[in-house]
Amino acid sequence: MYARIPLAALGAVLVMLPGGAATAQTCPRQCAPELRQADGCCPVSPPPSVPPPVAAPSGSACAAIASSDPATCLATLDAEIARTALEAHRNTGYRGTVPDIIGHADAAGHVTPGLYQKDAAVAQAYDERLEVLVRRTTSPLWAALGRLRQASLFDDLRTALYVTVPPALEFVTPTQDALLQKIVNSSDPTLQAQANELRQAVKDGWMRKKLVELAAADEMMVRRYATALALASRYGLRHPQLVQAALRLTTLTDLLGEDRMREYVSATRDPNDGTGAGHLMYTPGMYTAMARPFEGTASLP
Repeated sequence: MYARIPLAALGAVLVMLPGGAATAQTCPRQCAPELRQADGCCPVSPPPSVPPPVAAPSGSACAAIASSDPATCLATLDAEIARTALEAHRNTGYRGTVPDIIGHADAAGHVTPGLYQKDAAVAQAYDERLEVLVRRTTSPLWAALGRLRQASLFDDLRTALYVTVPPALEFVTPTQDALLQKIVNSSDPTLQAQANELRQAVKDGWMRKKLVELAAADEMMVRRYATALALASRYGLRHPQLVQAALRLTTLTDLLGEDRMREYVSATRDPNDGTGAGHLMYTPGMYTAMARPFEGTASLP
């Protein structure tokens, strides 16, 4: 009976994962000087695994007041971000099958985006709009706060993906699961082995893709947090959000390890280097030490 079940039809269980990471890391394109980030690069376009957002955020008006009223500009963008699905997913994680979350590609290579790709596109779009604020404001404090909001976008993105686990995550659909279970319960050892291999292949593919996307979001997050704290150190800034950023980087050091933190921070351009050629220095435990002097709150400019 079970020998007549076409195992090839179960190929749909094996998700064709779209390649690439959530973000790019090396200056991939040119842009106007005012849009250049502190690391010397222009904001990246959504890479292959992240389709462009269907509708761009409505923060264009913020750019006009970024230099004269950075507080209103940042508050406007922050209010918009709070209404996105990205903010909701940060608290709940994602729910659905593997393709529902990280998308899938058909035989011709056409990618259908998942929930994560859509959130990554939102993060990328708002990151670019916050970049305008950071580059145009003359206030080191508002530049640092803008960097922190950029960092939080990728922090939210990685958190939403990190907390996505079964049972909210379904490796196969109920129909696929029922078919695989029939095969597993059969008396044919060959078919049983194939069904188990299919299940494991989906799990392995999910974990590979998840780790790639987490690493990409981690780098963007760490570099932006590090840039904000470099500004804080240079100008003696005091703000509760800077304290939280230092504490967050302390936690991330425990999570990612000193080697990975050194890699990310050392690849970040120093915002205090007028030549644009200098990079941040990293020493073990530096962010634990940095959290101490950030006590208190500065008067906002």
